[in-house]
Amino acid sequence: MVTFVWNKEDVIDVYASQFEPGETYPLMDTPNHHPAMGGPVMFADQVLSKDGTLIGISSGRAYSQYYREMISLCSIDVEHGAINNEVIVLWGDPGTHQKKIHAKVSRFPYLNEDRNESVDVSKIPCITARK
Repeated sequence: MVTFVWNKEDVIDVYASQFEPGETYPLMDTPNHHPAMGGPVMFADQVLSKDGTLIGISSGRAYSQYYREMISLCSIDVEHGAINNEVIVLWGDPGTHQKKIHAKVSRFPYLNEDRNESVDVSKIPCITARK
């Protein structure tokens, strides 16, 4: 399991297609919510290597306001899971106008925070109920 950081220009191209003549790419709702389908929708997109070989499935795509990036999770073949490896997410339903979105493999979980296994929680100040 890895995190993908989607190429910003490719994502912008998906949104821009909504305002240009011709066939549009499927819209990336943010958050992933489609009221006609009764709530959140989970997409599963094919992940391809640079040579077009299927190497994984991306899901859980979301825009991170904190990181200002489009990210997703991916189950990927181990040999393609190295940090910074570039892959292609095939955005859109098969048989429709699909967009090849470049993405880079990143850490999982996708956090800048240090690990906290060694934090001594007894030293964290807390307020107890007053009498």
